Amino acid sequence: MSSYGQVIGILGGILAVAGLFLTWLSVGGTPPTEVTGWEIYEEGATLFNDYYFIPLIVLILGIVACITSVAAMGGDKSAGGINALLGLAIMALPLVYYYMTWVEPWGIDFSEAMEHIKMGAGFWLCVVGGFLVMASGAAKRDE
Repeated sequence: MSSYGQVIGILGGILAVAGLFLTWLSVGGTPPTEVTGWEIYEEGATLFNDYYFIPLIVLILGIVACITSVAAMGGDKSAGGINALLGLAIMALPLVYYYMTWVEPWGIDFSEAMEHIKMGAGFWLCVVGGFLVMASGAAKRDE
């Protein structure tokens, strides 16, 4: 794979970072209350829960994924493996946050939680960014 794969990794890291500043959750009501990933982190445990630090971890991992994608362009195969793991973490952390915050404490399943708490564009942008980072890292690892 040429360096185009690593450009996709950089793009995925940027998407994950950008997704942090867009709506992560839209909580029921009329009009619904929309919360960005950064607001979740800023408000901390006072407004949300014990897992408020997850958006910060996504931010840090997105930045590290961009850096390791640049390193992978230089031919470092280990950076590809690292990116595959970083992408998996970036992709999984928003889903873990949603589950640990809204599904587990209330003892309900995903379909019931999704009726009241919708996942926003920023949430999905982080998941897609993580997938792109993971795919580019796996492709570099297989070269």
